[in-house]
Amino acid sequence: MTKTLKTEMRDISALTPDPDNARARGPRAVEAIVNSLKVFGQQKPIVVSPSGVVIAGNGTLEAAKQLGWKKLAVQVTTLTGAQQRAYAIADNRTSELAFWNEERLLLTLSQIEGDETVAGATGFSASDLEAMRRNFSDDDEEPATTKDELGSDGTSENLADSTPETQHNCPQCGFKF
Repeated sequence: MTKTLKTEMRDISALTPDPDNARARGPRAVEAIVNSLKVFGQQKPIVVSPSGVVIAGNGTLEAAKQLGWKKLAVQVTTLTGAQQRAYAIADNRTSELAFWNEERLLLTLSQIEGDETVAGATGFSASDLEAMRRNFSDDDEEPATTKDELGSDGTSENLADSTPETQHNCPQCGFKF
C-alpha cells in the first residue's frame, strides 16, 4: 500500500517523546545526532502520531531540543495501535540487521577525514577510524565475507566454502562479523 507522504513542520513543544520507546541511547548517540543535525540539518522527517507522539525519531527530537530548535519536519503516520508499536521497533531493528562493509567505510571515512566538521558528523571518531585502520593492517587473511556471499539467513554458515572468515569488530558498538 503506497500513500503519498506529506511532511509538515511542527513545533517541537507540540511533540512528545514516546514514553514506551524500547530504544535507549546514551550520551554518545545523542551527541552524534546533535553533530549530524548541526552539520547536515534535518534530512529526513521524524514519524509522529496524529497527537504528536514520536514513533520514530526520538533521538532526533532530543538532539533538536539540545540545539534549541523550535520546529522539526514530521511525517504524521496513519498507523495505529499495534502497527505503531511494531513500526517503532522495526525502524530501529532493521538498521541493526545491516552491517558495514568495513573496507568501503574505511575508504569513505578516509576521503572525508580532512574536513573535520563533516567527518565529525558521521558518528565515527578519529579513534574509531584508527581502530579500523589497525584492524585492516593486522588482517593477514582474506577480507570478510561480503553481503553477496552470505546465505539467505544473512549468515555465512550456509556457504559451501568452509574456509575461515576474518573477524571484524565494529569500533562503535563492538559487533563482531
